[in-house]
Amino acid sequence: MQAITPTFSQTGSTLTISSATSGGTIYYTNNGTTPTHSSSSISNGDTIIVSSGQTIKAILDVTNYIDSLVGTYITS
Repeated sequence: MQAITPTFSQTGSTLTISSATSGGTIYYTNNGTTPTHSSSSISNGDTIIVSSGQTIKAILDVTNYIDSLVGTYITS
């Protein structure tokens, strides 16, 4: 089974990245490149600080799941 692609919710300079698949680690980039397991990471549902015009890409890695598809968000 594949993890569900992360979604994004921005409030000001704070961006929450989460997935409906619980647990796991979200790997993300803020420069538009595709994230890997070497990219910056947060727990599912955590927030990062962003600035306007960044392209955020994220994947979710959860034990016993195939990594999610890449989610993409351009900050406002």
